[in-house]
Amino acid sequence: MIITWYKSSERMSWRKLKIYIVRNVLLITSFLLLCASFFFYSEAEVIRSKYDLSSAEQFATGSVVTITGVIDGDEIGVVNETGGKGVVRLLGVKSFLSSNRDQSLGRYGMQSYDYLKTLEGKQMRLTLNKGVTVDTKGRLLGYLDTLAPKEDESLDIGMHMISEGWSVVYVEFPAERETVYLHAQQKADENKKGLWSNPGLANQVRGFNLLWRESRKEREQED
Repeated sequence: MIITWYKSSERMSWRKLKIYIVRNVLLITSFLLLCASFFFYSEAEVIRSKYDLSSAEQFATGSVVTITGVIDGDEIGVVNETGGKGVVRLLGVKSFLSSNRDQSLGRYGMQSYDYLKTLEGKQMRLTLNKGVTVDTKGRLLGYLDTLAPKEDESLDIGMHMISEGWSVVYVEFPAERETVYLHAQQKADENKKGLWSNPGLANQVRGFNLLWRESRKEREQED
């Protein structure tokens, strides 16, 4: 019994040490990403300010919206058929952005951003989160799918960016499509697409994933 307790304690200590190491390494990485993305963030705030976030109640699941602007690699300005404007924060998607097209994660975040820019002016179908539909910033939480004659022919633009390895699955908060997103990410990893072709960047993302899951677990335990 003592041996079992010791082994269990040893595993827990190693887990805590691993999280501690990852957190410290990623703090430095996050700081560098923050510095690199400051210019882009400032520009995004200017774009974001053009949208009346108080009109979020005018949107519902199934609404057809038109993309009117791209704020960053996972945040999109939209307008509905009655003229209501809003900002959609794509659920379960994380894009890393920087002000330049370097070889780091920011380079792939910019590919997501460039892809979304090609969709400006196009109509999409909005699916809102089944729980909280608006975050503390007033952004709509949901998914955007292309319009198609048949539902199974539509394209989830968030999953497309994950499948290409430009963006990753954001697991800090639960999302209905998380399982299919993780499957798409696994395939991108196996096929070395996008950032997954770079072992260093792939390990950074795995580190972020560890922290996101730990944060989510702590939040759920508090609830």
